[in-house]
Amino acid sequence: MTSSTSINKVESDNKKTKPKKDNNARFILLAVLIVAMLVLILGRTIMLQLGDGEVSGVIESVGNRRQMVVPAARGDIVDVNGVPLAFSAQTRALYISNANLDDHRLNRMLLDLSDLLLEDGVVYSGNLPNYFDLSSTSREAGQEARFVFRQDADAILAWQTDRNILNLVDPETATTAQRNRVARLDPRELFEYLLYDVFGIEDKDAGGSRLYSDKEAYRIMQLRYTLLENNWLYRTGNPILIVDDISQRLEQVINDQSYRYPGVLMENHYSRRYSAYSDYAGHVIGYIGSISGQEYEQLKRFDYSLNSMVGKSGVELSAERYLKGLDGYKPYLVFVDDETQTSLDGGTLPQHGAEIRLTLDIDLQKTAVESMQRAMERLRALDLEKEIAADTGAFVVMNPKTGGIYAMGGLPDYKVSDFVNQAFDRNAAERMRAYLTDNETKPMLNRAISENYAPASTFKSITSLAALESGTVTPQHNSYTCVGTEDIGGWIWSCLQRPTVGHGSINLTQGLTTSCNMYFYHMGVETGIDNISLYAKQLGLGELTGIDLPGEVAGIRPSREMKALLRSKPEDKTWFIADTAQTSIGQFDHSYTMLQMARAVSGLATGYLVRPHVISEIIGSDGVVLREEQIERVPLGFAEENLTAIRNGMINVTRGGTSRAAHLFRDFPVAVAAKTGTAQVGHGQNSYQNAIFVAYAPADDPVIAVAYMVEDATYGEQIADVAYEVFCEYFGVTPKQAEPLRPIIIASG
Repeated sequence: MTSSTSINKVESDNKKTKPKKDNNARFILLAVLIVAMLVLILGRTIMLQLGDGEVSGVIESVGNRRQMVVPAARGDIVDVNGVPLAFSAQTRALYISNANLDDHRLNRMLLDLSDLLLEDGVVYSGNLPNYFDLSSTSREAGQEARFVFRQDADAILAWQTDRNILNLVDPETATTAQRNRVARLDPRELFEYLLYDVFGIEDKDAGGSRLYSDKEAYRIMQLRYTLLENNWLYRTGNPILIVDDISQRLEQVINDQSYRYPGVLMENHYSRRYSAYSDYAGHVIGYIGSISGQEYEQLKRFDYSLNSMVGKSGVELSAERYLKGLDGYKPYLVFVDDETQTSLDGGTLPQHGAEIRLTLDIDLQKTAVESMQRAMERLRALDLEKEIAADTGAFVVMNPKTGGIYAMGGLPDYKVSDFVNQAFDRNAAERMRAYLTDNETKPMLNRAISENYAPASTFKSITSLAALESGTVTPQHNSYTCVGTEDIGGWIWSCLQRPTVGHGSINLTQGLTTSCNMYFYHMGVETGIDNISLYAKQLGLGELTGIDLPGEVAGIRPSREMKALLRSKPEDKTWFIADTAQTSIGQFDHSYTMLQMARAVSGLATGYLVRPHVISEIIGSDGVVLREEQIERVPLGFAEENLTAIRNGMINVTRGGTSRAAHLFRDFPVAVAAKTGTAQVGHGQNSYQNAIFVAYAPADDPVIAVAYMVEDATYGEQIADVAYEVFCEYFGVTPKQAEPLRPIIIASG
């Protein structure tokens, strides 16, 4: 290296010959030094501002910069009068983010957090107790911990072998190399596997020395299991929601002692809430849940994340894209050294989802549900030779002119709030498990649109339409003779009410009023199956209605082609006259939803076929109407005199005779048109009856129509009270005291 003396000598020798060049060199050197210093300062500043954990030397002093999604408030769902049914409430939520803690430190922190939650009255459950839990007795203080499975053996095996969770192996198929990874079918064995092998809560090599009691360890497991369920999100730095509503006191404690709770974050959160009215309309409103892998693949391009909540059924599902809103983003830092974290400025604010205003009238919905429940109770209380269940049913109340649904559902139903409360409410979790595993009464099934039923005698109005429109009969000439019992098409048929003497010669109005099967056997056979099927189709039977709810089924409409399609034996594919006779009274292959029946009776009432819908308007967060009510009405083109003839017969059902429908509606302020039905289901000892009722009012200018049924019940007229109570609510009429329900006795003769 050149010494300073040498440099000075060279400078002295060259002073006279190169003074200008020497000055330039000094200037350049100084400029280079200044630029280098500026670059160094700028680089250091950028590194400090970014706080990127991947930048060497920054993570230890600044922390890991991450970004969390701040979910938007989900849009409200309100009824036609603006009554809130589903809404979003702002709360402070608690999240756990990955702070890169080892098992020992993480478990200690989670127990401390669980203790803190308990002090605040929050018992965290998560999803683990859905499968594996403390027994009821051992939850009591001082009792030894005993563990139980909450589902049957098959479900527990499927849960443990789920590759996305525990990823264990079926003991019956396990190889020698897999023996340590077989499913544990004994609760205690599973507890110890989770304790030592999965979550590392205790050390196998500690010689029996334990850090935690079994109950403490189980509380840690509940939180660890939630993190395991969301493992990919957790490992990639996404905070996992633990509790969506914490107190100010709890938040203050965590902020003051953040060194004890590394990775614990608090942020504003919008929790789905349901009003008390929502319990009456669960099948229409629907529920929300965590996004599935398949749903994420379909929705990720629409700003959905792997921890999004999405609609799973009802309007929550069908209006998902409007309800969701736009999520916001917020940056935060997780420090590793001092085990704390802090939020940062910046990010974007979430945008509220749109409001969905329904056509549903929650007062009518409540009336329909409660009236159906009372009708079922009355039926079960009847003194009958054969006990009836009468515990399931379906109903639809709609505007026959627009297709707007006033009320709809199936019984039994479910509480939608249980699906958002189950994470921290043990009772809600147990009810939710019951909803999802009940394969008999199926409370999750919206029977109004997802279950098909034979319409029985309510179909006689459609048979009448086919006969009138095809010219088989006319409004003036439509009489047939009922002799009680006779051979039609090679089968012996009998009148239900008068199998011996018959009704004699009766016209259309009398046929609909008495619901005489023999009358409609003759009418149907003369009209022919092709015409009957044609006009049933025009009224939308056996066809999807296009309602704006998921889960609708089309059903089956009898025809020559349908019979050949449904039967396997060649000899059973031929259409017979007897098939037409059965079809004409609403039996045989008929299979429709109550929504289709409500739509069909509305078509008879108005002469138009409407598209049913439950969504009236969609209103943006800024108050702008994004979509108005979609009303679709197609003129059916039926002759008005033919429709009038059918309507007169249906009016006479509620004005003439001694039926329960006549008793209820005879003095009603507006004229009501109705038809009852009693469907025979099955054969022999296992057979039963479904009760069906359809009606509309006012008969001359209808504004409301109903169709409903009760499974395993009795005669259709026995459930007329439901229509009566719904119409009283709609028209503002005080219901009168109805006569007690008595068994119907059909006398021979």
